[in-house]
Amino acid sequence: MNLKKGYLFFMILFMVFFSIVTPIFAQFDQTDFGSRINIRSSPEIPGAYTEATINLSTVSYDLSRANIQWIVNNKEVESGFGKSFVSIKTGGAGVETVVSAIITFGSTSTTKRLIIRPSEVKLLWQAIDSYIPPFYKGKALPSSEGLLKFVAIPNLKDQNGKSLKEKDFTFAWKKNYDPDQESSGYGKNSFVVKNNYMNDNENIEVTATSVVGGYIAKKTISVPIYSPIIIFYENRPLFGTNYDVAIPNDFIMNNTETSIVAEPYFFSPNYLENEDLVFGWRMNGNAVQSQKKNKLVIRNDSQNGSVKINLYVENVAKLFQSLSKTLTIKLP
Repeated sequence: MNLKKGYLFFMILFMVFFSIVTPIFAQFDQTDFGSRINIRSSPEIPGAYTEATINLSTVSYDLSRANIQWIVNNKEVESGFGKSFVSIKTGGAGVETVVSAIITFGSTSTTKRLIIRPSEVKLLWQAIDSYIPPFYKGKALPSSEGLLKFVAIPNLKDQNGKSLKEKDFTFAWKKNYDPDQESSGYGKNSFVVKNNYMNDNENIEVTATSVVGGYIAKKTISVPIYSPIIIFYENRPLFGTNYDVAIPNDFIMNNTETSIVAEPYFFSPNYLENEDLVFGWRMNGNAVQSQKKNKLVIRNDSQNGSVKINLYVENVAKLFQSLSKTLTIKLP
């Protein structure tokens, strides 16, 4: 019985000893430990003039026991035991920042090096089938199942100060975090997507990688999806449509005749003559025909009271592009 207890006690001591000693030997006796240490930047692709953190990581060694010296562009900025990260600020687009970490365990050292080449890419978007009236100064906004076009514009100069063009890059596009291989590739700096009616936003990401030089830039944008709106304007025979002032819901008609122009903002397609865009006018509950689909003529035949106008607009090719609006016209 005592022999068994002694054997068990010996085995426990043996396991404890090697669980402590083995990592120490691994840290100081292996000359290839540098290959097991990784150096990375956070964010992974920093932009110009931004803060970045350079980290060392490993699953094989205890970096808290290592003396680490950080050198940025040939200048020491940090040093000490366990200094496994350093914060830096990047330069302008195309300006390289060289970060080196000298890791020392006892008498054994290795150097990890990272070159940061900050790059920038602008990501512009346009709702290409969203309707807006003439002379509208605002931006056309995307609605459900509408088409959006994104254009990536790299802003980068190489080491010789030459600006790189779209043809110098390959572009990798993602829609709602899913890669789109067909739209990605050499020189493909534009991307057209159709909104899914279930999405309230379209999240687009592009990564631009230079063909030579190893420059990489990434940009992400989230575009909200809007609901169409109908706005009424007054059209007078001698003055045309007054787009400066929208007609309020209760409108006083001061002339014997006027025309109501309806503008279906952000419906698609982007031109009124398309057959998919249907207008239905009603006056006091009765369907009426108009000479032009978005224009209704109102005449005051010496009547008092009011007239209730209702307009229903629908894109019959879309599931959720329909809207109704009512206008009350007071006759003096």
